[in-house]
Parts: sequence; C-alpha cells; structure tokens
Amino acid sequence: MPMTRLDALRVSALRASWRQYKAAMETLQRTFNDAIDNMIPKMPNLADMSDQLNDLQLHETRKAKTNRASSRVTGLV
Repeated sequence: MPMTRLDALRVSALRASWRQYKAAMETLQRTFNDAIDNMIPKMPNLADMSDQLNDLQLHETRKAKTNRASSRVTGLV
C-alpha cells in the first residue's frame, strides 16, 4: 500500500516531535550535569565521610564481638 499524503504528513510531524523531544532531553541532561558539577565543590569531602563511616562500622562490629565474648565468659563463671 503506497504512502498517502496524509501518512507522509504524519511521519513528518512524528520526526519533528522526535527531534524536539531529543533536543529537550539533551538540554535537560546538560542542565543536570551542570547542576551536579556546581554542587560538588560545595559538598564536604565524601571520601573522608565514607572513611569515617567505615571506621565507625568497624568499631561497632568490634564492640559487639567483645560484648559477646564477655557475656560468654561471664556465663562460664
């Protein structure tokens, strides 16, 4: 079935809409990337915060192991 003039207009409109959508998405992505780039210098050092969290978790784990060992020894006495 050959494409009618109306079909050709629909295809053309869809292509135009797709181009507008793509342009809007690219603009949105650039804006988002710029916002993230602007936020990074204003944030505290995330690596230091991560290290502090890891140290705290390690400390809590050791404390829990010590408490369990102490309760076992106390139970034996």
